[in-house]
Amino acid sequence: MFQIYLVSVALPYGLLVATSNLLTASRMEIERLDAIGYPSNFLKQVIFRLDFPPILAIHNPPDRFQADLRHDFPLLRKEVTEIKIGERSVEERVVWMFVSLDEKKVISVSPDYVGVDFNGCYSTFEEYIELVERVLGGFVEAYDRISLINRIGLRYINEITLPNGSALEWEGLINPALLGHLSFRPEGTRYARIMSQAIEKTEEYDLSLTYGLPNNREFPGEIVRRMFLLDIDCYRKGVETEPDVLETLDGFHHAIQGLFEESIEQGLRDILEQGG
Repeated sequence: MFQIYLVSVALPYGLLVATSNLLTASRMEIERLDAIGYPSNFLKQVIFRLDFPPILAIHNPPDRFQADLRHDFPLLRKEVTEIKIGERSVEERVVWMFVSLDEKKVISVSPDYVGVDFNGCYSTFEEYIELVERVLGGFVEAYDRISLINRIGLRYINEITLPNGSALEWEGLINPALLGHLSFRPEGTRYARIMSQAIEKTEEYDLSLTYGLPNNREFPGEIVRRMFLLDIDCYRKGVETEPDVLETLDGFHHAIQGLFEESIEQGLRDILEQGG
C-alpha cells in the first residue's frame, strides 16, 4: 500500500477565509461566556507569561519573592541555559522555578519574565487569576512595580483525547471550518501529522489558534490515537507603560473562551458536561 506521511497541510483559500471568519466571530457576549462552565476539561496546560526589560537583581536567588510562596510551592529549581551572543560571547540565562508538591503548578521567574503554568490541574479562571495576582503582588514587593513590559500573553492548550472512534473522525465534535483538511485523503494515504494555524490581529491583541492532529506521541508513525489539538494563544507585544495586567488577562480569557466555544460542536459540549 502506498504510504504518505504528511507533516503539515496548508488550508485551501476557501478554508482560510472560513477560519478567518471563525476567529472574527468569536466575540460572544461576555455575560454569555461567564455563564458557561463545564465540570471537566481537556486542558493539558495553561500558561501566563509577562516579559519585561531585564531586572538585574533577579540574577541572584529570589529569596524575598520565595517567602510568600514557600508553603504552596516548596520545591525550588534552577534552570541555566546558555545564549550565544555574537561569535564568541555566551550569556547565561537563569530561570528560578517554584513548584508545587505534586509538580502540576509552576511559577517561573527570570531576569526578563515571570510566568505561571498549570499542567493538567486547571479548574477555573478565578482560581488561576487569583494565583497570578498573588505572584505579581509578591514580585512587586520584592522587585518594585513592573512599569514597563514587552509582551503579555495567556495560552490555553486543549488536547481533546477520546478513547473510542476513528482518529480522523471529528464531525459533530469540532467546528467543520477546522476540519476541511481532514477531507483530503487520497487512497492509501496514512497521515503522520495534520496541523494548521490561524492568527487574528486586532488593535487590542493577537489571537492565535493552532489546531489539528499533532500525533506527538507516535510521530513520525501513523496517526492512531484519537486526539485533536486546540491551542489558543492570546497576546500583545510592544513596549507598554503601567499596564493593568489583571484587566488585560480578563479580556484575553474572554477572547480565548469565545474562540474555544466557536471551535467545538454540541457533541463535545455533551462530553464536557458528562465529565470528560
